Amino acid sequence: MEENSSVSEHILKMSGLHGRLTSLGVELPDNKTTSFKKGKGKKNFKKDGKAVAAPGKPDAGKKKKNGPKPETECFYCKRLGHIGVKRMKKLHTDGLLESLDFESFDTCEPCLMGKMTKTPFSGIMERATDLLEIIHTDVCGPMNVEARGGIRLGKIPDQREPKRGRVCSLEKAMRNYVDRKSGQVVAPEIGREFDSLAEAFEFYNLYSWEIGFDIRYGQSRTNAQKSITVQDIVCGCAGRPKKENTKSVACNCQALIRLHRTNDNGWYIHDFRSEYNHHLASSCGEKLHWPSHRNIDTHNKDIVKHLRSNNIGLTKVFCVIGSFFGSMENVPFNKRSLNYMCKRMNQEAADDDIRKTVELFSELKKNDPMFADSVLVDSDSKIQALMWTNGKSRYQYRMFGDAITFDTTYRTNQYDMPFGLFVGVNHHFQSIILGGVMMRNEKEETFNWAFKEFVSLMGGKAPVTILTGVFCARMTSTQRSESANYMLKNFVHAGASMHMFVKHYQKLQFDRDSEENFAKKKSRLAGTVLKTGLPMERHAGKV
Repeated sequence: MEENSSVSEHILKMSGLHGRLTSLGVELPDNKTTSFKKGKGKKNFKKDGKAVAAPGKPDAGKKKKNGPKPETECFYCKRLGHIGVKRMKKLHTDGLLESLDFESFDTCEPCLMGKMTKTPFSGIMERATDLLEIIHTDVCGPMNVEARGGIRLGKIPDQREPKRGRVCSLEKAMRNYVDRKSGQVVAPEIGREFDSLAEAFEFYNLYSWEIGFDIRYGQSRTNAQKSITVQDIVCGCAGRPKKENTKSVACNCQALIRLHRTNDNGWYIHDFRSEYNHHLASSCGEKLHWPSHRNIDTHNKDIVKHLRSNNIGLTKVFCVIGSFFGSMENVPFNKRSLNYMCKRMNQEAADDDIRKTVELFSELKKNDPMFADSVLVDSDSKIQALMWTNGKSRYQYRMFGDAITFDTTYRTNQYDMPFGLFVGVNHHFQSIILGGVMMRNEKEETFNWAFKEFVSLMGGKAPVTILTGVFCARMTSTQRSESANYMLKNFVHAGASMHMFVKHYQKLQFDRDSEENFAKKKSRLAGTVLKTGLPMERHAGKV
């Protein structure tokens, strides 16, 4: 750059535009010039005719001061490209930057403006599948507005509020069928509304029953608040089999109804497809084997639950249900469905069985202060044996505990554990239940523990005889144990869990107490019948 030349002139000359503009008669401004002289290790600059010191060099005769001048507080920050105080301190530590007075630095506003970032959006992003289905911005997040079809993008209730005078879809369909008098009773159509997904599923399920196919829930779409906005209910044969040469019923059937949300949090049919590519069931018995048509309603579930809890067999339960409907053909489900439901009930009862058993023992102790139990555990804290008895049995043992029998022939429970029953005989020649023990094995040490704990629970009094031969009460020990085994089978159903076994054992105990009370009443009110008439017999009859 030439001395005493204009800065703008120099720039134009460098770009080749100065000559062209001059030839066109354009007057170029010449109000700012810069001059400089070369010296030894020193450069003097002149700006607009005034001498300017080199950047970073203090004037001669003045004391050196660390940091920028007051009129240029952000000089070093600008010089280094707003790298920040931390990085300038690191450069100073590395010896690349002269000593600075960092504490005198003011806040650099360009640094703050340049480093500002937007607040991150923590919501869940989704790709829209319909026009204006999802509207969101990175600043505001998801907007709780209505899109096309009445879809709300915020939290949506699962069903809409009931309204007086609103007619349900099933009633509308039946009224329409009366007017048509042809076709299906339940016919899906686009625009039909429902209060909930469950109502829509039941409606479409009735239609599938008439046609002869199965349905299930398909794909769904949710918004940013995890509320379902679109739900497909598809044919049971939808999809493709995972591998070839399989028994899968999946054949890529396209039949479905697609549900969207209404403005009042309900549902309506947005799309309906009725094309099937598989065989349709024709008979009632064939339709009952589809999964969606073998559901058992709540009323029948309660009946089955009570019957099964009282040790009623599966076949008898199905016959009882059939008597309610008039005949077996009118039962709305099959025996296979009933069997599956009973297995699921047993599985639910077996969940957390030990905790339920402990809670049941606590309840029995609260109702009967004389109730006692004992547990044998192994080195891994697993239960090996469980024994219990109640106050009535302990009292009867003091009266009739001289001769008892013990047998473990009964083992019909969920864990296939032998159940030992201590049985005695009262003065009415009736079997009395003195206690029970459930064991995981029939080893010698387990039996030793069972006998010792039984004596301990009975107050420390050991029986005089544990009979294995002829029983004094007109019955052998085998007959006595078989009788107890028969009584247990009447009350405890096969596959019972541990806590359910204890509950059914209490029913057996109540049954035996009831029989004893009847014998007491009869012996006290009725006269004693003497067989021989001997004085000893007459004396015994008065005692």
